[in-house]
Amino acid sequence: MSASAAAPVPAGAMLSGELAPALVRPENAVAVVEVTGLSPLPAADPGDEAGLLLGRVTAPLHGGLAAGQAVRVPFVRARDPMARLRQGFNQWNLLALEPGGTLLLAGLAAPGAEGLFRAEAGIALAPGDTATPARVRHALQLAADPAALAPGLAAALTRAAAEGDAITRDVVLLLAADDARMARLPAIEALGAALATLPAGRDARLVVAALTSARLYDAAQGADPGNVRVLASLAARLQRADADADLLILTLAGCVLRRFADDPATDAAMRHRLVAAAFGDLPGLRDALLRAAAPLSPPVRERAAALAEALR
Repeated sequence: MSASAAAPVPAGAMLSGELAPALVRPENAVAVVEVTGLSPLPAADPGDEAGLLLGRVTAPLHGGLAAGQAVRVPFVRARDPMARLRQGFNQWNLLALEPGGTLLLAGLAAPGAEGLFRAEAGIALAPGDTATPARVRHALQLAADPAALAPGLAAALTRAAAEGDAITRDVVLLLAADDARMARLPAIEALGAALATLPAGRDARLVVAALTSARLYDAAQGADPGNVRVLASLAARLQRADADADLLILTLAGCVLRRFADDPATDAAMRHRLVAAAFGDLPGLRDALLRAAAPLSPPVRERAAALAEALR
């Protein structure tokens, strides 16, 4: 048995299909890799197949990898092809891993181990696909300076939606929601501007989720300018009565009807101040809320009724 075959399975061999979290980490390398072969390793679970994916970097996009460099990428996947279909949480189960195939991988080049690349996320590329690497490169440029991105964030989201560019969209939203290098209020204002123009659908729903992330909607701050802008943006969108009304109602209710303080009097006072500050310039909101909720499911109508009561 060769030394490589006797080696333990390297740690971190699971793979995510979501690129954005791996792309925003500056320490990660990102590259297009052509698969040249597989080197098996013993798996910890008899139901798994483990090993090293052998590849060659064809296009380094970020980090320390070089064009033409040979890489060894630890992987683990279900041994049974049918089981792979049921375990899509591990992206290795969804990739063919055939010699000649091309992957876009993001992760850490292991120090002190020549060519060992611990991929965190990855996707397969179709033959001749140059658009996806270009979008990844653009997303990496945006991620390099989140503070500079803020003024153009709304335009970036609108353009990504128009072009079907989920990679740029996901990176921009992740930076706005989670990265402290982008100031909170500019991020909220930019997301609110994007929400005002995006059509109903997945892109708009993801913006709603980012707007109400723990960093941007901070309930402990009560009626501070950031929280007020978040709620005002959601309410303005709700008044359009579009197909996202169910999500908007549930999100607004979750933001307004939550407990702000353990003391009932303090809790009620904080909610009153927040409602007055966020919705004072939207006198028709209560009626719009009830109209939007009327054709929706009973649970949504119940939350809408409770929210309407808080708006009195």
